[in-house]
Amino acid sequence: MLKVLLIDDEPIIRNGLKTIIDWNKYGFEIVGDAADGMDGLNKCEELSPDLVIADVRMPGMDGLEMIEALQNKGINCKFIILSAYSDFEYAQKAIELGAKFYILKPIEESELIDKLEKVYETIKNERKIKQSIFLSRDKALENIILGRYEESYNEIYNLGFPWKVYQVVLLHLCEESTQAKEIVRDKMSELVLYRFRGYAVDVEGDTCLLMENDRYDQALICFFADALSRLERTLNIRLFVALGQPVCNAGDINASYVHARRLMNQRFLLSQDGVIADVQDSQLDMAVCDMDVLLDRLYGAVDSGNTLRVTELIEDFKNSFILKNASEELIKISYVNLYTMIVDRIRASEKSLSEGVFINESIIDKAYSALHLKELHEGIKGKLISLSEELARKRPYSLMEKILDYIDRNCNQDIKLNKLADIFGYNSAYLGKLFKDFTGDNFNDYLNKTRIEKAKEFLQAGMKVSQAAEKAGYKDVDYFYRMFKRYTGDIPSAYKK
Repeated sequence: MLKVLLIDDEPIIRNGLKTIIDWNKYGFEIVGDAADGMDGLNKCEELSPDLVIADVRMPGMDGLEMIEALQNKGINCKFIILSAYSDFEYAQKAIELGAKFYILKPIEESELIDKLEKVYETIKNERKIKQSIFLSRDKALENIILGRYEESYNEIYNLGFPWKVYQVVLLHLCEESTQAKEIVRDKMSELVLYRFRGYAVDVEGDTCLLMENDRYDQALICFFADALSRLERTLNIRLFVALGQPVCNAGDINASYVHARRLMNQRFLLSQDGVIADVQDSQLDMAVCDMDVLLDRLYGAVDSGNTLRVTELIEDFKNSFILKNASEELIKISYVNLYTMIVDRIRASEKSLSEGVFINESIIDKAYSALHLKELHEGIKGKLISLSEELARKRPYSLMEKILDYIDRNCNQDIKLNKLADIFGYNSAYLGKLFKDFTGDNFNDYLNKTRIEKAKEFLQAGMKVSQAAEKAGYKDVDYFYRMFKRYTGDIPSAYKK
C-alpha cells in the first residue's frame, strides 16, 4: 500500500476525503492528516508518505510554502493539490514546483480516482526503474568484490571511487531464511554505513559491506561486536562478521574479500564475540612498523637490480614472522601487501616495462592457498627476483651508474647516503668515497644539484614555485629558495615562463 497524508484547514474536507472512496481498493492507505502547512511538514518528516493531498491555501504556511520546504529537506513524495477556482494561479505554481496534479473543489469522486490511479502508476514505474538501477549497481559491486573490476563501473553507477582505502566486511547469518538475511543486511547497513562510506551487497550467499576504512585494530573489532550484539538481541539471531584487510586500490578489493572469506571459513577457531579478525595488537604493530622500513629497502633493491639484496631482505622478512609466531593469515596478507606495494611503486616509476612484467593474476590466489610458509615465501621471492632481473636487463649499468639512476628517479623521496648504502649493500663511508671519486661531488651536493635541475624543469613547464619545490624533493620552500640561490646564483622565479 502507498501511504497518503491529507492536509487541509477544513475538517469537513479532511473527513470527506477519508470516506469518499475505498482507498485500499486503489492501493493506498491514509496514514495521517494535518490542518495546516507547518503541521503537514512535520507529519511528512514523521510518516514519510508516498502521496500528499493538500489544499493550496491554508493559514500560516500554505501549500506552496510547504512543498518548497519539503523539497529543501530532500523529502521525496508526490503531491495532489486541492484548489478553488480563485486559487488557479496558486495551483499552477504548485505544478511548477512538482505537484503531480491539482483537483478543483468541490471534489468529484471520479476525478479523485482518476488522479490516484495515475499517481499509483507513476510511483510504481519509478520504483521499478530505481530497483533496476540498484540491481545493476549491485551486480557491478558483486563483480568488483569477486575480482572482476572495471573502471567504467565507477562512472556508470556513480560509486564515488577512488577512495583512500577499501575494506570488505563479510556478514554470515546462521539461519537460512531469505527474509531474515534481508533484514540483517538492511539493519547492519544502517548501523555501519552511517559511520563509514560504502555499500552493502549480497555475494556468494552472504552480505558484503564494501567500506572506506583504513583501520584494522581492536577498536574496529569492538565496533562490530557492539553492532552484532544489538542485532542479535533485537532479532534473536546468530551472526558472524569477518573483517577483510584494507587495501589501497579498487582493483585489489578482491584481496580484502578473499581474506574476509577465508576468515569466515575459520570462524570456529577465530571468532571473538561473533567478530572474526586475525588482529592481535602486537602482531599488527610488528607488521606495520617493519613493513614501512622494509618496503623502502626492498623497493630499492628490486629497482636497482640487486637480486642478492632482494633475497637477503625477503629472508629477514620471513624470519621476523617466525620470531613473532605470527598467524597464518597475517603472514599471507603481509606478503601479498608487500608484493603489491613494491609492484605499484615500480610501475609508477618505470614506464618502459610491459604490464605483463607486473601482472600475475594467480599470485594472490597462490599466496592465500599456500600450505606452508616456505611455499608462500618462495613464490613471492621468485616474483620479486624476476622483476629485479628484468629491471637489471633494462638498465645494464655499472654500480655507480645504477646508484645515480636511482637518485635521478627518486630524488623527490627522502634519500640519504646510509639508506643508499643499505639498499645497494655497501658500507656508507665506503660508498661516500666511491661517490666522490665518481662524480667529483659529495653525496649531499650531488643530490641537491639533481633536485635543483629537476626544479628548473618544473618551473619552466609553468609550475608554481611551491609545487616545483615539493615535486623536486624539498618540503620546506624557504630551504628550497636558499639551495636554489646557492647552486644557480639566481631565484626560482627567474626560471618561470
